[in-house]
Formats: sequence, C-alpha cells, structure tokens
Amino acid sequence: MGVGLGAKTKVLELSPNPKVNAPVLDPTCEGLEVKFLRSTHLRIYIGRHSDITQAAYLRHSTTVSRTMAGPNPPLPSGISRNIQSITFLVGPLFFHVLSARVNDFDLDAAIKYSQLARLWPQPVAPININSLAVVHSWNLRRIANSLDQLLAQHSVKYGGPLPKDGTGVI
Repeated sequence: MGVGLGAKTKVLELSPNPKVNAPVLDPTCEGLEVKFLRSTHLRIYIGRHSDITQAAYLRHSTTVSRTMAGPNPPLPSGISRNIQSITFLVGPLFFHVLSARVNDFDLDAAIKYSQLARLWPQPVAPININSLAVVHSWNLRRIANSLDQLLAQHSVKYGGPLPKDGTGVI
C-alpha cells in the first residue's frame, strides 16, 4: 500500500510547477515507485476520519533551511521548495504524506501523530485499520496543517526571500 500511495503522491508532483519539492524523475513513470520510495525524506501515514467529506486534497510546501547559508542540500535546478505535506481523503480513510529534503532534520521527532499509523517507511507490524482511532474534523484539520504549525514555532526564523534561481545564500 505504501508503494502505491507513494506513487500517487509522486504523480501529483509530476507537473511543471516549481513549487514541488521533488525533481521529475522520469515522465513515463517507469520505475517511479522504486526511485521515489528509496528516499529517506518521505513519511506516509494513514488514519480514519469522521468528516462528512469523503474526497479532498490539501497540499502545502515551502523552503526551509537549518542555517542562514540556505537549504542543505541545495535545491535542485527547477525546484524552489524542500519541504511539503499532502493530505487527501478517500472515503472514511485519509492519508498524510510528509516530505522534507533537509539535512540534519529529524522529521519523526519534529512532527508526531498519535492517531495515525505509519505506512512508509514500512511499519514493523501489520496495521489493523479498524483499530485506529477515528480522527474528528477539528483534529483532521490540525493534522493537515501540521507543517504550518511546525513553521509557526518560536524557534523558526524568517531569513528573507531566496534568490530567484533558488541557490546561494539567503
């Protein structure tokens, strides 16, 4: 399941939009699942929800850096973002995908989800979806906007705009 969702998320990223955070690998999608899911910067979670909405999609992306010298690793050509979250509803289930291409950043320590089960990297035990707590609408919005909450912490500083080419010192 994690491989299929990773591919679905990657297909959503295959656009000429510079606000994606993953370079286009192969427009034909050949080998896409394997290449995309080898990355260590990806987390995929699953949860159940009680919202009346059965199909929805929310994506947030931005650029972050641990130092004032700019993103590390540097942003690839044509890419202007290095961290994002994608949340989508499919019937009574929802999937939350986090991707952060930032060195020395522990994604698992930064954002924790007690009501979700991690699909990728692969969980150590099978997931019983029926045993997951049901996430209510207000908490579903909180999870979908968790990247905004992370960026709003007092320890996060705004260092100014990136150069137009997305490289160099900010």
